[in-house]
Amino acid sequence: MQGEFWKLTATLSKGSYLVGRTDMAENQTRRFKKTRGSVWGFFYIPRITRESGIFASDKKDYLFSEFFKILAEEKEMKLPPLVLKHPDEATNEYLKNYGLVVVVRDHAEGNNICFSNSRCNKLPAEFTDRIRNNLKVMQSDVIQWSDDLLKQAQIATVREVIYGEPPPAPPADFDDQLRRLAKLKQEGLISEDEFNLKKRLLLGV
Repeated sequence: MQGEFWKLTATLSKGSYLVGRTDMAENQTRRFKKTRGSVWGFFYIPRITRESGIFASDKKDYLFSEFFKILAEEKEMKLPPLVLKHPDEATNEYLKNYGLVVVVRDHAEGNNICFSNSRCNKLPAEFTDRIRNNLKVMQSDVIQWSDDLLKQAQIATVREVIYGEPPPAPPADFDDQLRRLAKLKQEGLISEDEFNLKKRLLLGV
């Protein structure tokens, strides 16, 4: 476990994830710019964090900076300066290459968002229990998901992104139902939001 963290820290210290972006101002791309204490995060990295993961919030510092500080303190190691200077980009490096899964509760927006390299994640029971108990989410609940902090999140279900269970197959007449919904929207009988909600229900998300 300690060896994995050493390897990770060495990769981050090189700043390869900032290639072509080295002139970026500090904290320029921060995903969550909210009032202090409005964002929670639960972080899990295979073979590096505890099975229950790490909890961080933006009460003292920016969420992802706080996570890095807690991780470094637990491992009794010093993080490279680039990590704290560009925390979102460093987090993306963890997502893409080290299996980091982050579940964020944005209290200001009322959203739960999962960031992970894979849309279907098999996570330890200790971690999923912690998510369920703290965020009060059920497997059938909707959650946002993205594989990149800097990209727009997609709609998914907790069952899929937290518990690793793929969504059910759409009904056999899905195309016909979708066309009927599209016609209703075009005729102004349902709104864009209603159309998207009904479409998600058809998809089982």
